[in-house]
Amino acid sequence: MNAGIIASRYATALYRYTASTGRAAEVCAQVERLLADPDSLKGMRLEPELQRFVSLLIENRRTDLLKFILQDFVDLYYRSAGIKIARLKTAVPVPTLEARLADLVRARTGCEVKMVCEVDPALVGGFVFTVDDLMLDASVARQIELIRRQFIEKNNRIV
Repeated sequence: MNAGIIASRYATALYRYTASTGRAAEVCAQVERLLADPDSLKGMRLEPELQRFVSLLIENRRTDLLKFILQDFVDLYYRSAGIKIARLKTAVPVPTLEARLADLVRARTGCEVKMVCEVDPALVGGFVFTVDDLMLDASVARQIELIRRQFIEKNNRIV
C-alpha cells in the first residue's frame, strides 16, 4: 500500500481523536515543536493523546512514517481551524510588510494567517510571497533574470 495513503489515514485518525478530546490545538503545537526540532523530544513530556498514538505506531510498526503522519496531522488541523500558512522570503527583514500581507490575506480569505518569514540575501531586494498555490515573486533577482532572458532572446534572432 502507498505510504502517503497510510500516513494520511493515521493523521486523520490522530486528528479525529484529538478533536474528540478537545485537545487538538495543544497536540498540534507540540507536534510543530517536534517537527521543527526533533532533538527537543529528549526533555519533552508528550501530551497523553500523542503518547498513546506513538505507542500505537510502535505496536503497528509504522514508526518509519511518523514524520509524514505528523506533517499531515498539522495540515489537517490548520485546514479545520481555518488557518493558512503564508511564506514570505525577503532580502532583509521587513516587519511592516509581513503585517500588511498577513492583513491582506486575512481580509481576502477570512482565515487566520500564520506567517513563516525567511531572509534570503540572494533576492537582492523585493520579496517572494506564497499562500496555498499562489506565488507572488516581486524580487529584484527575478526582474534581473527576466531582463537577462530578454537580452538572450533578442541576440539569438536572425535579422
